[in-house]
Amino acid sequence: MRVLEPSTMLDLWEAGRAQMPFARADLLLHALYPDADADALLAIPIGRRDGVLLRLRAGLFGPTIHGVVGCPHCSAPLEMDLETDTLLGLETAPALDLPRRLTVGDYTLELRLLTTRDLIATMNLAPAERAAALFTRCIVTASYGSEIVQATTLPQPVVSAVANEMATLDTLADVQFALTCPECGNQWRAAFDIVDLLWRELEHWAKRILHEVHVLASAYSWHEAEILALSPWRRAHYLGLIVEQVQS
Repeated sequence: MRVLEPSTMLDLWEAGRAQMPFARADLLLHALYPDADADALLAIPIGRRDGVLLRLRAGLFGPTIHGVVGCPHCSAPLEMDLETDTLLGLETAPALDLPRRLTVGDYTLELRLLTTRDLIATMNLAPAERAAALFTRCIVTASYGSEIVQATTLPQPVVSAVANEMATLDTLADVQFALTCPECGNQWRAAFDIVDLLWRELEHWAKRILHEVHVLASAYSWHEAEILALSPWRRAHYLGLIVEQVQS
């Protein structure tokens, strides 16, 4: 995996500010694998993509993820720490024999993993319609005995079996945590979205680093590229000298 330089990270943040989450994820993947085919990156299963982004996040901001989740019942904040290695431990090995055959009673289905291309194709649908569309897109074929059937006609037990199988095939595609509010006792499940988390952290970093560039450029008349080329330790030291000078 390519190491992202500070200037590259700023370019990514600027390019992705007005983009949708899937486009931001695609930007990050292109930066990490600049020689990869664009269509191939769009075809990476969502869970595999998120595993790459988890490793990127650990390299940029450390292995521990500190999060705060608001209780949907009383809005009380719940703090939680996650270790990247723990999340990556959920990752399944690449399923090389896809499409995967699944048999549920008299139903036989062939399944494939969802990709960024599927997210793009359904992005303009309402939430309920989008969920239904994504479900049908993961089903290559479906049959009842010898009769071909539509994915939209599958009974609920089959739908549940498909969802469970997809979760097994691509575990990082839909990571959720069972949480209990310490204030009101409410229990719920919260989804973990590495794309949203990583982008918020990248935005926080970008605003901080631009402020540092502004301060150092004002004090020393350095160019942005010169400041970004400094190590974080050197930038912090120069900023400390500026503060000392102002306070003296």
